[in-house]
Amino acid sequence: MKNINLTTSMAFDAICTLICLQQYNWISPVSLPEQKQALDAIREHTNEDFNDIHDSFSAVCEAVNMHLSDPSTATLDDLCDALGKTQGIQSAKEHIRCIQLLKDIGFEEIWNNIIFPTEQKYIQKVESDYKNKDFNGVFELISTLKSKPVNSTTIYFAVMSYPVSFSFTNYTFVQAVPRSGDTDRIVTLIAHELMHYFASEQLYDLYRKHVNSNLYLRSTHNALITDMHSGDEEEHVMAAEYYILLKSGMKTRREILIENCRRYGNCVPNALYIFNKMSECDDIGNLNEWLVKAYEDGVIKADEIISTVDSMLPAPQNDEEYFDLALVKSSPCWYIAKGIAKEITHDIKSDIESLLCAKFVPSVAKTASFCKDEIALDDGISMQTLNTNGLVVDRLEFESTEDALSFNFKPMGNHTEVPIEYNGNRFENAHQYSIIDRDKIAFHMTFTCQNVRYIIKSYFEQGESGIEDASKRYVHVFECINRALDIMMELSV
Repeated sequence: MKNINLTTSMAFDAICTLICLQQYNWISPVSLPEQKQALDAIREHTNEDFNDIHDSFSAVCEAVNMHLSDPSTATLDDLCDALGKTQGIQSAKEHIRCIQLLKDIGFEEIWNNIIFPTEQKYIQKVESDYKNKDFNGVFELISTLKSKPVNSTTIYFAVMSYPVSFSFTNYTFVQAVPRSGDTDRIVTLIAHELMHYFASEQLYDLYRKHVNSNLYLRSTHNALITDMHSGDEEEHVMAAEYYILLKSGMKTRREILIENCRRYGNCVPNALYIFNKMSECDDIGNLNEWLVKAYEDGVIKADEIISTVDSMLPAPQNDEEYFDLALVKSSPCWYIAKGIAKEITHDIKSDIESLLCAKFVPSVAKTASFCKDEIALDDGISMQTLNTNGLVVDRLEFESTEDALSFNFKPMGNHTEVPIEYNGNRFENAHQYSIIDRDKIAFHMTFTCQNVRYIIKSYFEQGESGIEDASKRYVHVFECINRALDIMMELSV
């Protein structure tokens, strides 16, 4: 792999280990086996909670990298010396104390016996899988988009950063060793991580204005920043990544869309949308300048993102792709519903009636249903129902917002639950979405607005052929999703 240096760093693994130890009680279900083994070995010698470490491991790795002559050979003593020279790391002294503690309990031996062999084995697999791969086209495109030469990179593979990969200079990044051991995302990570640090403050300002222009984008951007702990450059970097993979011939357009359509929990719609705009352009040149002009000239339009991304998605070729694409198609419903719960203070009952040209009427039902689950209604809950053109909308009014958020159905079928934060409490299953595609075809969603829970059920009336024929089943489910989405999009205006 010419111009690509694959290596490891005990120093970077040690920094990541401190954060892993903070999260020790819940990290095990999602960790790498070797990551959990190393943490267990450390825990045999200390019950330190490491809770006074407040800086992210990416920030600390970036800071110490400037003071390490060679991170790949740095010892823990070298790391402590580098931490003593850093600026801007608020818990640098605590880091030094904790790194010294790791050294005292034998972290160097743990790293040599458990962590390093796993990283080295993965490096050998990457070198074997990519020995005949030419990355010159990738580097040339990155250089063009950034208007600066980018001809090489160093990748530090880390067990202890799993599942997070991050860049900390224009040419260097840390990649978590993947749980699967697959190497297919190496080229993707190179294209992505080396595109970071390109955006100007002017571009940041235009992007923030763009994502604040409608409820849907405000909601997805909030998830990107608060849930994914990412930043305002990320969607542009992702769009550039897709563009580089396509133009270099590393991936086909279909591969890019299928592999990335559900990325980051579907909260990055601008990435696919801007990628589409870029791929239509013959000459991008400097990406920062191109994006600034695109925002200023109105080429990037907030109100066409949902429809454009939807039109980009390929037809599914199997059930796995179908489920992924169905979730992508329905994801705007989640984010609009989260935005409604957060921003809208009036009752949307009349808005729904106006949109559907129908009225809610009192329901005599004693239960509320969602998919195959039914919940008996207490005397304090009033329910109204609107029924029109394959759509049923139930409106349940509660005494308080907390009661509405706590009224949850059992997850069934192909479903998604979206948590909501309210008054300092987290309601894990506050919003629910489910695809039904066997005995009947439907899309169900339920969300809250103030003290009211709405349940939208979109049905497709079909014969048996609509169920047995997979391609028809896909189409019919997507039609049900789109019918519900149309309502949510109108409510978000």
